[in-house]
Order: sequence, then structure tokens, then C-alpha cells
Amino acid sequence: MALVPGWRKTNLTWRPSLLDLLPSLPVSGDDLIPAEKRRLGLAPARAALRQGERVHSTLRDAGLQAGDVIIGFDGQAIEGTMDDLLGFVRRNYLVGDRLTINVLRRGQPATVSLLLK
Repeated sequence: MALVPGWRKTNLTWRPSLLDLLPSLPVSGDDLIPAEKRRLGLAPARAALRQGERVHSTLRDAGLQAGDVIIGFDGQAIEGTMDDLLGFVRRNYLVGDRLTINVLRRGQPATVSLLLK
């Protein structure tokens, strides 16, 4: 079957038949404000989420820590907000895929590898 370039970019997350295939990324926290992004050397439009104190066990087991700033996935920066970060995962990955979460930990780049469930 021939597929057009970017075929996975269509947002089909609304389809109930896909719910078992779409991953969940149980992050919780707040978007960084522009001053915080500037201090970390991030572009103003870049999505950046500071993980809150309560880290879901799935993420904690993968190595994510409270206070980590999520800045992208698999080396790719995302523009927007936390909703755009989460939407990117649901549009581009399936349950069972491995995802590298790009973070800043105490201002230094780090990665966390996660098997999506």
C-alpha cells in the first residue's frame, strides 16, 4: 500500500477503536514561563514542561525525576505547550514503541528512555 508522506501526522486520537493502541505519557507539571525558558537558553515558542513533585511510577522507573524539564522527544523540539508535547506523542507513537524523553536536569541535558504503555 502506498502512503503519502506524513501519513502518521493525521490526528486519529478521537477514534475509540484506537484507544488501546495510543500511548499515555503520564507527566504532570507546569509549562515554563518565558523568563524560565530564557534563563535555560530555550526559544520562547519551544514547549517546556517542568515535571511536578509527584512522578508517576512508570516515569520514575524509567528515570524521570521531579523538577526535570521536558523539552522534546527523540531529539526533536516541539513548539507550544504541554498539550502540544502530549499530542505529539499520541500522534507519532503507538503502545509498545520506545520513546526517548529529552530533559534538562538541573540545567544540564539528559535523556530518559521509556517503553510506552
